[in-house]
Amino acid sequence: MTPPELPDRPGPPWEEPRRPPGLVPGVGVPARGPAALPDAEAGLLARRTLFLRGTLDDEAASELTAGLMLLDGVAADPVTLLINSGGGPLPAVFALLDTIRLMRAPVATVCVGQAAGTAAAVLALGTGGREAAPSATISLRVEARTELAGGALRVQRQAEHLASLRDRLADLLASASGLPLEVVRDELDSGRPLSAEEALGSRLIDRVRAGRRR
Repeated sequence: MTPPELPDRPGPPWEEPRRPPGLVPGVGVPARGPAALPDAEAGLLARRTLFLRGTLDDEAASELTAGLMLLDGVAADPVTLLINSGGGPLPAVFALLDTIRLMRAPVATVCVGQAAGTAAAVLALGTGGREAAPSATISLRVEARTELAGGALRVQRQAEHLASLRDRLADLLASASGLPLEVVRDELDSGRPLSAEEALGSRLIDRVRAGRRR
């Protein structure tokens, strides 16, 4: 798989507004509304940049999905998704991944800090270039975060559903990276943390972001 052409930018994507300062018209996105957004988040949003940080649970995935859809509706210009997350439960990530794949606008993913589990999958499945800061840590290992409850038959069905989601994620990652499917499955089960350079060697990202040029 040939990685997408990456622009030769002089600095990190959040330093380069593609629009004048001020929120993009009509995009006060995430579900909690613009009044709840810290100034820093509002500034990033004005630059068509969203930030995945903390646990990637249903709420976080829903807010990011809403933000991406609204930005895509405003313009087909590239969107940047910054990532510093340890991931979350498997079922929560698929709406976000589907949105990224269906958008007109390419979504560049950038790991700053860490991307683990489902957050690493979001990083690897970016459609507009996949980058990591030099000190970033990336791990595909998906922790068991979903509690199974109910009778034996219900627990069995839940377990089968989670296994099918894991297989679907492995297929997506194998396609995006070019790694053998069995290698990806092993990484999802017990993969060790990778440095940015190691993630580049494993084709989970396209480039390690260099420091800002003087």
